[in-house]
Amino acid sequence: MAYFYYDRELSNLDFIQRVLTIAQNFKVPLIERYRYICICCSLLDEFFEIRFSSVLEELKNTKKKTDLNHKIKKIQIYSKKLEKDIQQVFFTDIIPKLKLHDIILYIDNDWPESHQTAIRRIFNNEIKPFLNTIVIDVNRPFPKMINKSTGYFIELCEKETKKLRYAVVQIPRTLNRVYALSKNIIGPDKHSFVFLVAMMRDHAKSLFPDHDYLNSYQFKVTRNSDLLISIEDMDDLRDSISGKLKTRQLGEPVRIETSTRMPKKIVNFLADQHDIDSSFIHPFRGTPALANYINLLDSIEREDFYFPKHTPKKVSFGSDIFNWIKEKDHLVHHPYESFDAVNEFVISAARDPNVISIKQTIYRTDKNSKLIEALMQAAINGIDVTVVIELQARFDEEANIKWAEKLENVGAHIIYGKPNYKCHAKLLVISRKEQNPKTKKSIVASYAHLGTGNYSAKNANSYTDFSLFTANQKISNDILLIFDFLSGVRKVIKPKLIRHSPDTHMAFLRKMINFEISQAKKNNKAEMIIKVNSLTDQRAIDLLYRASNAGVKITLIVRGVTRLIPGVKKQSENILVLSTVGRFLEHHRVLYFYHAGYEHVYCSSADWMERNLSRRTEATFPILDRKLKQRVINEALKPHINSQHTYWLDKNLNYKMKNSKGRKLHPNEIAMEEIQ
Repeated sequence: MAYFYYDRELSNLDFIQRVLTIAQNFKVPLIERYRYICICCSLLDEFFEIRFSSVLEELKNTKKKTDLNHKIKKIQIYSKKLEKDIQQVFFTDIIPKLKLHDIILYIDNDWPESHQTAIRRIFNNEIKPFLNTIVIDVNRPFPKMINKSTGYFIELCEKETKKLRYAVVQIPRTLNRVYALSKNIIGPDKHSFVFLVAMMRDHAKSLFPDHDYLNSYQFKVTRNSDLLISIEDMDDLRDSISGKLKTRQLGEPVRIETSTRMPKKIVNFLADQHDIDSSFIHPFRGTPALANYINLLDSIEREDFYFPKHTPKKVSFGSDIFNWIKEKDHLVHHPYESFDAVNEFVISAARDPNVISIKQTIYRTDKNSKLIEALMQAAINGIDVTVVIELQARFDEEANIKWAEKLENVGAHIIYGKPNYKCHAKLLVISRKEQNPKTKKSIVASYAHLGTGNYSAKNANSYTDFSLFTANQKISNDILLIFDFLSGVRKVIKPKLIRHSPDTHMAFLRKMINFEISQAKKNNKAEMIIKVNSLTDQRAIDLLYRASNAGVKITLIVRGVTRLIPGVKKQSENILVLSTVGRFLEHHRVLYFYHAGYEHVYCSSADWMERNLSRRTEATFPILDRKLKQRVINEALKPHINSQHTYWLDKNLNYKMKNSKGRKLHPNEIAMEEIQ
């Protein structure tokens, strides 16, 4: 049967549109609205750097160009509308409201005369000496702008010949783009920030004393930033990635944002210089680099301008975290509960003379990671430390290379995982010498942590994720098998409880979904609730369509991208697709299967994307304790189903909030209420 699917990239833009609704919501605190404007800009940058770039790469390698060109046109129209909406709410709503509260953003050069001297001093002392200026001619070609860098295109006229000339001013990355004015100038209770774009408009003429200055226009180049690692590169992955990081900033241009004031002839000139079609030029007002200013207003002391302060609930694990885990399985729900338990688990192990070994995967972590510092201390203390550190974690490659070097320098064993398969699983197992209380004989006990999120305390403050702590030896043995697989000791493994990519995930999903289908065909209750960040794997989608046609009730909670279309006759009539955006980023992956009343619940590191299910190392682990199962259902699934703040996707691919009978609390608030 021929099924229908939604386009992945357009669904990605849908997600950014949903995030933008937070910035557009006047009920959201004002500075938080500003922050969400910056988040949308960051998401669009990444979309063009990665997703749109992949579409352009596909276009190069296919003979069927018509459909892709049509898709590219759709993406350009949609993304430009998003950018226009971002600028609309920023300039007509957020900036004026900030100004009413004496928080002034000078993105245009419209400051009062009383500020002029101070701003001129800032420009002359802190900006002008560091600018890179070049007047373009035969011997001075158009400079190559690095990825997401800001430049200024200048129109000049030679004083003697009256000849029209073009110049480019490049802004060093280390240079501030926004400057706070002194309280002595603006008053003690006011906040004024002057953007570089505004100062350039006022002072760029001073950079060209031998020319008559005509005008300046800001622009920003976004480039393909995906690191493509070939099979040959895998021989020395660290060196290969280090080399590619140096050239990432100079990938092919995929978008150029230009001032709305820029004349068409200059727009065309920029397109020609970058060898792109003029449709790749995106007009903007003000500054295109808002993603860089997300923390600009964080120092302003106005509680009503921020979300209520959130302090994660402390997890009480007593004086001995190993005894706490041995007693029973424990589930920690971030960010509602503190990440300290994860850090303390490793810190305690590093200090414990009875600990023999620590094995851990690292995909992303903090810049100043207590956890990795503890791993280093453990290695120094003589504990056998093995870390699978993923060098291909997008945009964290450089940081992970540095951590790998530091860990190696203190004697830890560093593994980069299975070649060509990113290690995205979140696994930690600690082996410890203990005494059997009955026989008094020495034994080795294992304690494990499995997570849906990264080993990052920073992320754990804003991402919803589960941490499972367990002394279940079957689970620990499964984790040790996965480490054998990653280290090359075993080529084929058969874990008993953990399902893993690249080998068993699809077979596991097929088995679980087929069981629900068999129950539906017997007219028994059959139900699934799946929560993931992305749903794009066509094999998984086809299984869901088949289950829907068999009568299985399916609820999908998909934060971001989905290619599945719900509510289509003879395809997905029994499928509901929900999505939530809010203060905390929905990040945990949860699988619920009714399973003839036995209710199987799993947590996972894997989204339902082909790369996660087939081309990565991922782990899906069972929640075995009955009370913990109910916690997962009550805290991660039901809040989205029962809230008025959840989006419902219809068969026409429109997201709407239509659960009028649901609770008035946001899913984040419902989950928090459950935990308190």
